Amino acid sequence: MLTTLRGGAAGIFAHIMLGLLVIAFVMWGVGDMLRVRAAQSIATVGGQDLPLYAFEHEYRGAMDRLREQLGPRATPELLASLGLARQVADRQIRAELLRRETQALGMLPDDATVAKAIRDDKNFQDKQGHFDRQILEEVLRRNGIREAVYADDVRMNMGKALLQQGLSTPALVDDVMASVLYAAEHELRTVDLVVLSPAALPLPAAPDQTTLEAFYKEQVSAPATAAGFMEPERRTLSYVYIPPDMFKGEDADKALAAFSAKLQDAIAAGSTLAEAAKPLGLTAKTLEPMDSAGHTAGGGWPKDLPDWGNFIQTAFALEEGGQSKLTKIPGKDAYYLVQADKIEPEHPRAFEKVRPQLAAQWQAQERQKQLHAKAEAFAHDLAAAKDEAAQRAVLAEQKLEFVSSGPLSRTSEKAESGQALPPTLIKDIFSRPMHGATGLYPAGDKYIVAVVRSRAPGPSGGAAELKTFKEKLADSERQEVLGDYLYYLYDKYAVTVHQQVLDAYSAPAS
Repeated sequence: MLTTLRGGAAGIFAHIMLGLLVIAFVMWGVGDMLRVRAAQSIATVGGQDLPLYAFEHEYRGAMDRLREQLGPRATPELLASLGLARQVADRQIRAELLRRETQALGMLPDDATVAKAIRDDKNFQDKQGHFDRQILEEVLRRNGIREAVYADDVRMNMGKALLQQGLSTPALVDDVMASVLYAAEHELRTVDLVVLSPAALPLPAAPDQTTLEAFYKEQVSAPATAAGFMEPERRTLSYVYIPPDMFKGEDADKALAAFSAKLQDAIAAGSTLAEAAKPLGLTAKTLEPMDSAGHTAGGGWPKDLPDWGNFIQTAFALEEGGQSKLTKIPGKDAYYLVQADKIEPEHPRAFEKVRPQLAAQWQAQERQKQLHAKAEAFAHDLAAAKDEAAQRAVLAEQKLEFVSSGPLSRTSEKAESGQALPPTLIKDIFSRPMHGATGLYPAGDKYIVAVVRSRAPGPSGGAAELKTFKEKLADSERQEVLGDYLYYLYDKYAVTVHQQVLDAYSAPAS
């Protein structure tokens, strides 16, 4: 570790980031409370399979976040190239290794210690800071978790924390070394930026019919893009409203139950909701088909759609032809009963209906492909240039310009111009020599390359700053020890990764 520390600041920050990642892997591991729904597994640990259901849950969430961040650049090919499936699998394998080692070492706390930890959890305390069992039971009920299962999960997390604490070791970093590394961390650099934007390229010509139809099939069949071309599920609903003055007095509950039975019996005998309601003095209303947000195909609200907080949720939980029970309207003494008359499942929009959207999206993706090819070629030529004069010649040939970033630190997020700079680009900038060109980095729908132009050492830091910095170095060393221990556990528990399963998630949608 100390050899690495003395190797330079870049190595320190790589270890810090690695340490943070390892802790994230440990603390946010696989939950034990989901229901198994598939026999396949992503890996075998200690002779037992890790089920696919937990992997799929985390993988889908991570993929959705990536699509939101990348926007139109989130092509199936790009998503497949990121290796997200293996990253998620590694997180879950590491969590399982720590779970097993904690049990093997007998580091699980007893019942009394677990109970105290739950009582001390502020999530289960009242306003006076006292443990409230009703709050605990309500939280667990809402999340569908049994108390015994939750207690076991708390026990396991406490055991993992104890194991990590046992692996912690003090860092041997003296004041002189800390001062040098502190100055290196606070170094400032200025770079010349080249930002390549799709707006600089002409929009490709509109695709022909054959190309557009093939593109349509790709979009509606790929999970990453299908949602934008689907008609949502819509339901035709009928309902009756039971006013608050219909059932009063001591026998109100019995009368309400008898009324509900008559209504349900009539429907079961073949009557429509309107026919069943009429003899009981009620009028059924039928709503125009709508989606789960309450919108019709035209985007408006159906006439007579009631403003009852749980109405739509109740209606969309029914099967076709099914009726709800008599449901109390929140904040009132009135009730309603709703029936799902017809359900039109989610389905792709007709090709002609989405033709303009398809054509625009195809053109945007084609232009993005052209931009990526141009940016890669430019970055290659810039990296091959031997000095600043040669670099400027490359820019002139491509009719591009350098823009100064202004002073940047290792924690900078944007240039003086306001251009956002990805963290990976900032890290690359601080690993390059003077006049060295970075790799190519995406920023939204743009690409950025930087060339280092100046370096200025940071301050040596005062006593308080150095104390905090040494604590950060100590934490980095602890995480490195933990990382080494995880590699030992891979061998101890004979981890086998089922790469064929992961490859199925990494393959681009065809």
